[in-house]
Amino acid sequence: MPGSPPRKINLNKEVMLPVATESLWQVTAVDNDRSTYPPALWLVAAHGGAGCTMLSEMLAFCGDAGQVWPIHDEYRFCVVVAKSTMRGLERAHQVVLQGLHTLDEITIIGVIIIADAVGKLPKALINKLEVIEKLVTVWQIPYLPALRIVEEGTLATWTPGDEIDVSRKARKRPPTESCPISVATIGKELFATVKSAHSGNMSGTSSNVEATEEIPTEIEGEDDNETT
Repeated sequence: MPGSPPRKINLNKEVMLPVATESLWQVTAVDNDRSTYPPALWLVAAHGGAGCTMLSEMLAFCGDAGQVWPIHDEYRFCVVVAKSTMRGLERAHQVVLQGLHTLDEITIIGVIIIADAVGKLPKALINKLEVIEKLVTVWQIPYLPALRIVEEGTLATWTPGDEIDVSRKARKRPPTESCPISVATIGKELFATVKSAHSGNMSGTSSNVEATEEIPTEIEGEDDNETT
């Protein structure tokens, strides 16, 4: 379980992320048009190629912050995203420490680790994950080979309130037709966490979403969409 960060820390200044100089969301909100509402949660990349753009396309309530802290935006809840490599986990660890210890303007909800290969993680990576898990909640997205061949802007989107179909038929659908079950399930957990943090006072995307729905746990075996 996440706990209090250590009092003595050593931050690698070379991998620290810059803070935004202005709001990342520059769209004027229009009533009843959710595409214009500011993101309820920002995905912050611990390193280049972490997968924030892809995830923000699949999760409607998330914004892609890139490698910048969104300290001027209306909602400043952040999830750090990294690949499941030692470089990725080391960067995620440092970025999380930076956010926890040096930035009062943002709130880190947790870390999403995206698998970069099929199979179980090596022991060294598991050990590093355990270090991060002592600081924040960690979600892991399994290797999804179908995502390698999709074009930008073609992925299916999960929106808060959408039912997550965990049937065998749903697992066979390509990510252009249905958001992968593992991604949608994590998205539902993330949104419930953010909504709770807002104490039910979020505007726009959360105003008519029920965050207390049961979260399905069967996320394994998405056939074409997922390889374990």
